[in-house]
Amino acid sequence: MNAAVIDEGTRSTDGLAAHARISAVRQGYIQDPFVSFFVPRARTLPTHPPLINIGTYVRATSIDRLVEDFLKAGCSEDTEGESRVVKKQIVSLGAGSDTRFWRLSTGPLRDYISSYVELDFPENTTKKAMAIRKSPQLSSILGQSTKLVKGGTGLSSSVYHLLPVDLRHAIEETLEPLISSEPPILSPTIPTLFLSECVLVYMSPSASAAIMNWFSATFQIACGVIYEMFSLQDSFGRVMRDNLR
Repeated sequence: MNAAVIDEGTRSTDGLAAHARISAVRQGYIQDPFVSFFVPRARTLPTHPPLINIGTYVRATSIDRLVEDFLKAGCSEDTEGESRVVKKQIVSLGAGSDTRFWRLSTGPLRDYISSYVELDFPENTTKKAMAIRKSPQLSSILGQSTKLVKGGTGLSSSVYHLLPVDLRHAIEETLEPLISSEPPILSPTIPTLFLSECVLVYMSPSASAAIMNWFSATFQIACGVIYEMFSLQDSFGRVMRDNLR
């Protein structure tokens, strides 16, 4: 199988994940008012079996809690009840149609985020940038400073940055520009969390190790949340494999 076919298969997994999220929302397992903006003809998609919906709930809820705990870390209230916020940075690898930024930006932790970066294949970021620009609701969240970048394959605002990269390529090409651009998108002195949901499994061990080493070496405080598939021989794993065929 040639590389182009493999890459197309990898990119298409985002559609499968978005379909699973649509199904879980429809059945009341999770709440997400933004996912339908990024999924064409969302209303026509069939509902998944309960086991897949439960798996989506567990994945979504656990990662949401970890992200919220990270954002709250180091924050406190003074004697007058005023909150002391320690702003953080988040980098979502292979973000696809993920809606976490939008949910955070309309919730109580919106002021805790200094910069939120989403990285993915240009084919995926182009679709997402177009969906954002077409939606008055999404555009209003980003504000007036929003602009298309990278020839329309990306989008950037004061806080949110959607950028096209192939994470298998050299760090100097993919991640280093986040701190070397002018002005820089990320600061090495601000606590930073990277998210990787079903991404590293599609990369070589050396490429994934280089990514984690970069975060560890670049930021004074770096944390990561990694969600990967393993032990697919149980009932959930078998249903998931069947669903992906």
